[in-house]
Amino acid sequence: MGPNPKPFFPHIIQSLDLHPKLKLLLSYSLHNRRPPRDLFDNINNYYYYNSYVKPKIVRVLKDKSSGLNVYVSPHYLLYDIRLYYKYHGRSHHYYYIMGVDSGKVFVNRVNGSPDFYTTIAQFDNIEFRLVDNNVMYAIMGYGVDLGDKEDTTIGFSPNIRFVRVQGDLVLELIPLLNENDNTIYQFIDSRRILDHVELLLLDLINRILIDYGFSTNVIGNNAIILNSIAPRDSDRYYRNKLFKLLVKELKELGEIQYNEDEHRIIPKFGFDNCSINCFTLGGGLSNPYNHIGVRVDCGMWGDIGEITRELNREIIEALNNLPPYTYEFNIGNHYVKIDNAKSLSFSYRPSKQPLTLNENIITIMNPLVYMVTPNSIIELVHREHGIKTIKFNSNYIIRFTHIDVHWDYTSERNRVILRNLEL
Repeated sequence: MGPNPKPFFPHIIQSLDLHPKLKLLLSYSLHNRRPPRDLFDNINNYYYYNSYVKPKIVRVLKDKSSGLNVYVSPHYLLYDIRLYYKYHGRSHHYYYIMGVDSGKVFVNRVNGSPDFYTTIAQFDNIEFRLVDNNVMYAIMGYGVDLGDKEDTTIGFSPNIRFVRVQGDLVLELIPLLNENDNTIYQFIDSRRILDHVELLLLDLINRILIDYGFSTNVIGNNAIILNSIAPRDSDRYYRNKLFKLLVKELKELGEIQYNEDEHRIIPKFGFDNCSINCFTLGGGLSNPYNHIGVRVDCGMWGDIGEITRELNREIIEALNNLPPYTYEFNIGNHYVKIDNAKSLSFSYRPSKQPLTLNENIITIMNPLVYMVTPNSIIELVHREHGIKTIKFNSNYIIRFTHIDVHWDYTSERNRVILRNLEL
């Protein structure tokens, strides 16, 4: 199809309930014309459109075995481009979504197209389909779009979890009823808690062995090795002796379960989710002795023990005792400043510490996750999207993330930027 459009296209484009900038882009697309550079929010989106979107549409206009579905909502366009490849006899779909942010058009490659729509027109291999804005939001991975609001106060029902706030920046919102809300526990890495429980149990075993005069070799947080201690031809006998010693001493401390065949002990006095195993390691070809070891393993099977519960309570208390703080950082080209918030990345020292091993500090890592209240204020600054202020009418845990894009989009965009870099 040449530069002169068929009568169908101007008529259908004009009748659409669509942002004027997107109408203009749609018209250029279907007329096989290069759109003006200043239509796009930045030069890289302009180059990306001309490198990846326009050539595919040109092919659709020329090749009737390929096709284009144009999904239209008041503020978005989505091109579902189906290209037929003769050499492997099948079609492949490419999905590009376009919207208007700060008065300019952006382009993203996404992973699919809407499942529900209303077909309003069809011409040869091009079909126009109507959808709601909410459907387009879902394609990009959020439920509410606040990108064009300079100042906003967030307060949504619990079913609204993801909100676009600026450019490709999205806030995940998790309502928090109070500081003791169990919601917080999903951000506490249970493995880090269990590592400390393992250290406490290993310290207990180490103290037993030291009391009997053994010199121990502690390996990491969960194993003790008695080097070159058991004659190779009778190492099981000596491993059994060590096992019986631990059974005897641990029984004095509380209820245990044990299996002599497997040399396994399960303490039930606060370490309900842990097991202790005695094992043998070869001492080497030139060594007539083998090593005997004790390993502890704590997991999430069954009911967690009282020590784990106590550590969980402590970690929430440590978070509650943190004073609100101001955080400043960059996410891509977005500068972010958060006043009166708490980061969910922090360290604390448990009150229960090993006596014969090194002190342990538990570090909780939740990058870009914060606890905010009605006293919190977020300021976003972007060179193209300007300044934005966000407040909250309730308590939330928030996480900064990005809109959902196709896994190849970043690489494609980087190629375009490098190819058009002017030095």
